[in-house]
Amino acid sequence: MQKLGRYQLLRPIANGGMADVWLALHRPLFGEPMLVVIKRIRRQRLDDRRFIELFLQEGRLSTQLDHPNVVRTIEMGCADGQYFLALEYLRGQTVLTLLGRAAELRSFLPLGMILRIAADVTAGLSYAHDARDSWGRPLGLVHRDISPSNLFVTYDGVGKVLDFGIARAGTWEPGRAPVKGKLPYVSPEQARGLPVDRRSDLFALGVVLHEALTLRPLFRGKSDLETVQRVLEAPVPKPSSLRSACPPELDRLVLALLARDADDRPPDAASVLLQIQDITRKLGIPLAPDGVRDVMRASFAAEYHEDARLSAEEPPSETALATPAHATTVAVPATGSSDVTRPALMSPRRRGSRGPSSEVTPAPA
Repeated sequence: MQKLGRYQLLRPIANGGMADVWLALHRPLFGEPMLVVIKRIRRQRLDDRRFIELFLQEGRLSTQLDHPNVVRTIEMGCADGQYFLALEYLRGQTVLTLLGRAAELRSFLPLGMILRIAADVTAGLSYAHDARDSWGRPLGLVHRDISPSNLFVTYDGVGKVLDFGIARAGTWEPGRAPVKGKLPYVSPEQARGLPVDRRSDLFALGVVLHEALTLRPLFRGKSDLETVQRVLEAPVPKPSSLRSACPPELDRLVLALLARDADDRPPDAASVLLQIQDITRKLGIPLAPDGVRDVMRASFAAEYHEDARLSAEEPPSETALATPAHATTVAVPATGSSDVTRPALMSPRRRGSRGPSSEVTPAPA
């Protein structure tokens, strides 16, 4: 098995053109062995100083974040000439995979589960948006890539925000920054290459929430251009028009998050969290992780039991390494459901993939 500094690389989890992600084992001199996730720059990118600086910026930002609803970055380092991040190992699935499994099973996710995950993610975003550096100065952090593949749900029922790889601290000149992030989830101001703030992440959260409720892609088109045009102009249906069980209060929240003008959205994630809590109180739905845990373990029973066998005390067997615990490619032959006419296909991508549309020229303002 490969080694990277003090980490033993066990198996690849995901790979792309910029970085590889590995499951790894760390045996500290003192303390218990632990499984971690290693994200390292691919050797082919080591001559790209701009990318290395972006990677190091991700490390500098993420190592300053410590919240139960944000994936924890253990350290940033360099070993054997390779830059890497060591992240906590999470047992669970991305929201993308969860939506794919729900469509595969032809069953909507319970409203209480969606609201619990949304509350967790919103709490994580609220913390990140208000985060300060070691001197107490606001980071002014905007994630810029909130999407189902960057949101995670553990088998214990906890939602977490992943991947601050293109997070931005501060602002930049209008039109100077390319659009980064997955196009079906970018805000209108982000699509136009305008300065963004925390409300841009709230728009993306609204897209994810709409899709989680309806199991239908909201803005995805047949091309990048069509997708951007839909983000800027396409009418947004009420979730209740596609899933009758959605209450009016939830319709209002989702549509407010998806307002084209940032000034018409909620001002911050903290206010969104309060609205989610109010909705659950009115509906009589407890915001407890137990229900999410039960659905996750039932929906991913094989993956959950396979993952439970992974132990930091004893390295996984060759068989376990050959069968990734986080199988994220799911066939999704969705058809109808009891309270919707016909949910459209939600097609999961592999965890760690940015998809084909991660950078485009800004649309005209």
